[in-house]
Amino acid sequence: MQTEVIANIPDNVLLQEMLRRQMESLKQRAASNVEGQRLQSIIQKQLDRSSYQKELIIGENARYYSMRKVNTDSPPRVTETEIRHVHQNIQKQLTALDMPTLPSVSRLDGEKEIQQIYSTIISLCQDIKQTKEKNRLEMQSLEKELYEQQHEQKAAFEKCEKQMDQKQQKISMLNQEISNEEILMKEEKKQHMLKIRPKKQMLEKLERRHRIIRETQ
Repeated sequence: MQTEVIANIPDNVLLQEMLRRQMESLKQRAASNVEGQRLQSIIQKQLDRSSYQKELIIGENARYYSMRKVNTDSPPRVTETEIRHVHQNIQKQLTALDMPTLPSVSRLDGEKEIQQIYSTIISLCQDIKQTKEKNRLEMQSLEKELYEQQHEQKAAFEKCEKQMDQKQQKISMLNQEISNEEILMKEEKKQHMLKIRPKKQMLEKLERRHRIIRETQ
């Protein structure tokens, strides 16, 4: 049996782990815990069916796995029930993300078409992941823009409040000056009245004398 070297990759990014991560979002977004467990079982079954041979190679600076996949004429088997279940969960995610949905699988003609649909689903997992990341970045950008707008509005409001406080202080100072002026004017008027009172009394006294003189004549 011939083997084909796929790649020499670090052990933290093995091909199986990449597939597992691609399908992780489907497990998390399943409609219920039961469906999530069912989907996880399907994924694990697919991973177990993939035929890989691992060869440990010790490098100077790191450990590497030489991944060799056995060339076979038949791809990993996935039953029609399994593909329908995964297809249904994929459709829900695509609809929620406003992405084009998969073609209907009401009729699957043979093993080959089942495997083609499965391959399409696997590739869509990455598209879904990218779309989610794009949506996350857009949401992050919108949140940043909203925060900046709120910060600008807050700064403008604080500036306006400061200006209003300054104007209020000026008004208070003017009112105090007016009040002081009124008090001063009242005091001056009082002093003036005190000054003219003796003269007024003298004038009244003279008028009384003149009146008495006129009456006696």
